Amino acid sequence: MIIKLLLISLVLHSQSNKQDSIAVNKYNYYKLIDKDSTLHYINILKKSNDRCIKFTGQIAHANFAYREGKFQSSEDEIISLLKGIKDSTTRDRCLDKIMINAYSRLFWIYKNRYQLLKAFETTKKIENEILSNTSLSSSNKQRLFLSNKANMANLKIELGLYKEAIKILKEVDLEISKLIPKLKNEKLYNSLIFKSSTLNLIGNSFLEQSKNENDISLDSAQAYYNKAYEVTKSFSPQHKNSHALYELRSIKVLLKQKRYKQALRIIKGQAIASEEINVKQDLNFLKAITFYNLNELDSSKSYSYKFLKFKKQTPNTEKNKIVILNILGEIYKNSRQMDSAYKYSDLAINEFNTLNKNRSEANNSHYLYDFERVQELNDELLIKENAKRNLVIFILSSVIILFIVFIIRFYRKGKKFTEAFTVSKKEYSIDKSLEKKILSELANFEKSTLYLDQEFNIKVLAKHFKTNTTYLSSIVNEKKGKTFKQYIGELRINFLIQKLQSDTMLRKYTVQALAEEIGYSNASAFARAFKKQTGKTPTEFLKELNN
Repeated sequence: MIIKLLLISLVLHSQSNKQDSIAVNKYNYYKLIDKDSTLHYINILKKSNDRCIKFTGQIAHANFAYREGKFQSSEDEIISLLKGIKDSTTRDRCLDKIMINAYSRLFWIYKNRYQLLKAFETTKKIENEILSNTSLSSSNKQRLFLSNKANMANLKIELGLYKEAIKILKEVDLEISKLIPKLKNEKLYNSLIFKSSTLNLIGNSFLEQSKNENDISLDSAQAYYNKAYEVTKSFSPQHKNSHALYELRSIKVLLKQKRYKQALRIIKGQAIASEEINVKQDLNFLKAITFYNLNELDSSKSYSYKFLKFKKQTPNTEKNKIVILNILGEIYKNSRQMDSAYKYSDLAINEFNTLNKNRSEANNSHYLYDFERVQELNDELLIKENAKRNLVIFILSSVIILFIVFIIRFYRKGKKFTEAFTVSKKEYSIDKSLEKKILSELANFEKSTLYLDQEFNIKVLAKHFKTNTTYLSSIVNEKKGKTFKQYIGELRINFLIQKLQSDTMLRKYTVQALAEEIGYSNASAFARAFKKQTGKTPTEFLKELNN
């Protein structure tokens, strides 16, 4: 009886292994060509009794969700997977391989959502939890080390450290090139994909660091995109979207070079292909920019709305959304539809502030669009809105004055009026969270010495805070109880007083030198401000200190 049970158990185990093997092979076959079949076999893998197969199903599901733009679902699946692996009593190469894939996917989720600190922490976990693991072969450790190094370079690109990124990526590419001749089958295929990705990242770095349409970096960007595309031709099996993605990168170079007609020719050439591959959202974005710069504003507006209505999230959605919102703001401003212009400009500013917060205060420009124009448009619209409001207030004030004169005249004739007349003034409303953010940044600013620069003004500080001058001025007026000029003057003079009290050498400076020390170019203006704040002239104050 026991032998019979054992035989049944072995048969069932053998059948289970066979089913798992079939499911794995089917998944690998369908994952790039059919979504429904891919998801079907993923669910079979996740139900396996073999923990390696089960975890393989989970990482496959996370990758599937990521490709569909469902970043949160992908992250949730990976967090659950990593917990399951850590709860396992034993570790083997299969689990290590899955863990590598899980952390790699997690890095890209955080990077593409601009949660750069989490992305950085993920690279550290790869170092601490996997690279230190002795169960990995030396070749696997080397490939993982290079992959992690490329990820760090990717973060440097996001932070604007392009030269550092290029240097690291060239080192990675050199090491991959040494490995490739020694590899076969799946390892060779994966390494070729890695090499192509690395070359494209170098191209991205050159594209990002270019300053204008004539910058030689743009030629370098295209050269590396060409190299990456040549590598994809040796993939086996071929990727059906390699050519389309190559063309998208080339379009970005052309847009940066302001060669809009050439970019449009390429865009129109792959319109049919976009139905089959995941580039429709990118095409909507690039078309909106291209048509805008060709002054075909109706087409630009149409593709801008298509971009905003597109349900699937891509790695560049959040960053590109700012550009699209600002294009709509510009289009409506030019057509004098100021309410719509202000709406989209304000949305762009909010998205921009969120993006910069996630970038850990990094002030990085988009490779296809000048984000300073977002701020400029917002300021311009606010000025126009304020001018319109001021005109209304002026008219109302004039009416009120005339009405008061009318009342006074009747009052002098003995008429009694018992009713009070009041007019409410329209106030400019600032979002509470934005107000809190600016107040917090002002508190940090007061601890700095930025205000000591002679070139310092409200525009400089607004740009530093990534807000606009109207918001900043309004908050200083309301919360600090003074004008921006008075606010900065007090900071400068308080700073000087503290320095004079502790630094006896500074007391020997002339009034002009003291003025220049805290950002004033004119000694007379400095002396007036100093006396207004302290009740003494700088000379009188110094005499008291020395006595």
